[in-house]
Amino acid sequence: MFSHLFSQLFGLLLYSMGMSFAILLPAVFIALQEICIEGPFGWSSLTFTKRYPTTSLISKIYRGITGQDKWTTQYHLVSNAIWLLMYLIGFIYVAYYSKVAGVFNRGAWAATAVLAFVSFLELTLVEDYIWFLLHPYFGPDRHTSQYVPWFQTYKEGVPISYWFGMAATVVIAIVSSVVLRQLDILIIWLITLALVSLFTFRVLRNWSKKIQRMPLKKGWWKSARIVAIRRCPYVRENKDPHLQVESYVIPEEIMTKLIQEGSVIPLEDVLSGKSKKK
Repeated sequence: MFSHLFSQLFGLLLYSMGMSFAILLPAVFIALQEICIEGPFGWSSLTFTKRYPTTSLISKIYRGITGQDKWTTQYHLVSNAIWLLMYLIGFIYVAYYSKVAGVFNRGAWAATAVLAFVSFLELTLVEDYIWFLLHPYFGPDRHTSQYVPWFQTYKEGVPISYWFGMAATVVIAIVSSVVLRQLDILIIWLITLALVSLFTFRVLRNWSKKIQRMPLKKGWWKSARIVAIRRCPYVRENKDPHLQVESYVIPEEIMTKLIQEGSVIPLEDVLSGKSKKK
């Protein structure tokens, strides 16, 4: 009997290791992609995207989940939808082919869907933290309200939304285990959560401290309210219906003149605090 129990637990451990890999691998690649897109201006503050007013229903719901110090953008809504589909859409095909093969089990299918959903929730948290760990401007030591304007509420050095998110996954796993009468759901998820947390908040965090960071002063965003970026001469975007804020097109010759006379400052100098606007 003991050997049978050990065999079952070992099988659940292997499954949990696979789930951990399925969370961490996309989290790393998504974080790297977002670093390339956003630069130091996290939470899509400089991204060309629609922003929803805080009074809108969708903004109230999204900020209620992610935190009141965030702003709701189409960029994040679409990204989160893609991640959710990445985990759940495959179950349509699994259900069909399992039924065709004559081995479809509704309870097993539902249990696996629950594990996929809590994996998605954990992905949103882990990816967000890995963004900081791998970012050339931030790192774990700068994951504080002094450097991150879109994270202002922390508990034990960790954003409070992370704590709520991880607690929510455990509650969902507990309820699902009771409703579906499958204790394996809770066991698998607790092991997975432990493995993912250990790798992210300990192993990867310690390794990321070796990365050389770019200079970044505390409260850097307060002196970077207006940012102009030289870019390829694409079609003007100031009439695009997605723009919810004022946008301007600065001619190349005027930008060059402003730089020469010191009326504008290179972004790296603003971030590092090396110079002040004249």
